[in-house]
Amino acid sequence: MLLPALEEAIGLHALQAGTWGARGEWLSASRAQRRTLLAAPGTADAPQVVAELDQWPVQSDMVDTVLLPHTLDFATDPHAVVREAVRVLVGEGQLLVL
Repeated sequence: MLLPALEEAIGLHALQAGTWGARGEWLSASRAQRRTLLAAPGTADAPQVVAELDQWPVQSDMVDTVLLPHTLDFATDPHAVVREAVRVLVGEGQLLVL
């Protein structure tokens, strides 16, 4: 298993912001009903949602699990990425940072 913590994170929505590894590799471990890959413009892996990583087109308090696979390593403003992750998470949501 790639990420046991992701497998244990259940809920309706799981969102991966940023790409690392093969497309869908990380999200496939999630047991969430809906899995979404969000990536920056120009990403070669054809994400489901294209947006700047510091401004997500996602409603607040909607996501059960946010996964950031090395996203902060390459972000222009890592603090803004974390703020967006916290904004979209539900009250008991999980933020997984690799």
